Amino acid sequence: MSKLSSFKFSLIEWIIGFTGILFIRFFLESLSIKNSSGFLPSDVLTLVHYYLFYLGLLLSLVLLARKFLPYTTAQLLAVSLWVLPIIWLAPLVDLLFGGIGNMPMAYIFQGGLGLVKSFVTFLGPWQLPGITLGIRLEVLIILIFVGYLVQTTHHNWRKTLGALIAGYAIFWGWLAFPSLVKFLADLVYGKIITAQPNEIAFFFNQLTSNSILAKNLFNPAIGFSSEPVRYEQFFNAVMSQLFIFLDVSLLIALFWRGLKEKILAVFRNSRPERVAYYFSWIIFGEVLAYKQNLHFRMHWNLFDLTSIALLFFSYYCAWMFSVGVNDIRDYRIDAVSNPDRPLVSQSLSFAEMKYFNLLWLGWALISALVVGQYQFFFVLTFIFAYHLYSSAPLRLKRPFIISTFLIALATLSVTLAGFFLFRVDKEMAALPYGLIIFILIAITLIANVKDLKDMLGDRQEGIKTLPVIYGEAKAKKIIGIFFIVAYLLEPLFLGKLGLLLPALAVGIISYLVIQREDFKERWVFYLFFFYQLIALLII
Repeated sequence: MSKLSSFKFSLIEWIIGFTGILFIRFFLESLSIKNSSGFLPSDVLTLVHYYLFYLGLLLSLVLLARKFLPYTTAQLLAVSLWVLPIIWLAPLVDLLFGGIGNMPMAYIFQGGLGLVKSFVTFLGPWQLPGITLGIRLEVLIILIFVGYLVQTTHHNWRKTLGALIAGYAIFWGWLAFPSLVKFLADLVYGKIITAQPNEIAFFFNQLTSNSILAKNLFNPAIGFSSEPVRYEQFFNAVMSQLFIFLDVSLLIALFWRGLKEKILAVFRNSRPERVAYYFSWIIFGEVLAYKQNLHFRMHWNLFDLTSIALLFFSYYCAWMFSVGVNDIRDYRIDAVSNPDRPLVSQSLSFAEMKYFNLLWLGWALISALVVGQYQFFFVLTFIFAYHLYSSAPLRLKRPFIISTFLIALATLSVTLAGFFLFRVDKEMAALPYGLIIFILIAITLIANVKDLKDMLGDRQEGIKTLPVIYGEAKAKKIIGIFFIVAYLLEPLFLGKLGLLLPALAVGIISYLVIQREDFKERWVFYLFFFYQLIALLII
């Protein structure tokens, strides 16, 4: 154990190693099982589902090991990478004893007493598809290994027994996860669905069919060869959605103790007003689409809520990735204008910022992918818009019109993501043309306000923003006028004249606030949120 824990891995090396081991498992499992379509189960949603499952299971076991063993998180993660190839055993055993496709693996699908029996009878009765011989052998070997480590470390049978019971409970919980979701739903909402021969599968099929996920996951023009194939795809998506919440929570729990200050430094660097700004545009798009689709009845079931939550989460991650990239590129500017940024204050090193960026990017893309293909496309657009803004070779933040236009494009992508999440038919014609033009013009104008606080750093780096070109006083007047014009454009382009007076009032107040010597950028954000709330009530 000491030799295994002494190996050093970078985050990227660990992720690549973990991913490689999993893909060998996926390959072997695809040979030993057979899905309803009869084709090799190698589609993207299946792979994402399995990947998140194993990641969560491993993180859970590492948390357990940290409780019982005197090793650090880094050491346990190093050991886990050496132990993980044991997961190749299950499909190999099933292939050996059952042949190709004759030992189909599945979750524990049981309800009521059947769920309890599956716990006390070592993962339930023998049935296929289900918990195969290979899975049972794999779990048994890992539990024996855990028990051996705890016993040789503490020489205490009570601790060893406790570790074994906890380890088994973790395996059972992950393998019975769909049944546990159904059980919890029954507790919260009452018996949602009457008993069926396969009530767990029916439960998930019913919820996904009535959720916005069914309208977003694939292009509306795409059909499925059979109902089981459709069910598999949506089951993969909803499992992935739920596992994202679990896996992220486990990651925070695992690293919080050792990296608390660094994690807090990252979150404090999120620019909360800008996060709220983009979230408000998601909501704006959703409300606009919802009001257009008066015939569409939102059920607000579990997978409606997870889809909506993950859209916000994916954009938050995309934003945090963009912030991290920008902070690395703008280090010298921030050293002058923003000394509290984590890189400048040395709360984070450049390597640590890059590691966090990698995590943010991964969660942004995975979260968007399992919400829907439209949302995935819009999140990618957001990421690339900010990449072009911040990074070489173009670094388009230098010319002030192009830089703010990219922010306008990012804003439009956010709005469209919310709009098409709720828009059932996905018709581009349903999107108000005036809204597109308004966002592109208005945000291109008002986004210049971001350059006021960075004037000294931008001047030092030769970035030609309005404050650098015209000086702070004149630039404030120009930007203040931009705000008045931008607010007045919304009622004109959207044809909502009821917004005219609020737009004029908020525009003038924004102008006056910007002229103050002690101007703070957050003030114009607060005014924007107030106006956005009024707009949502009127549109």
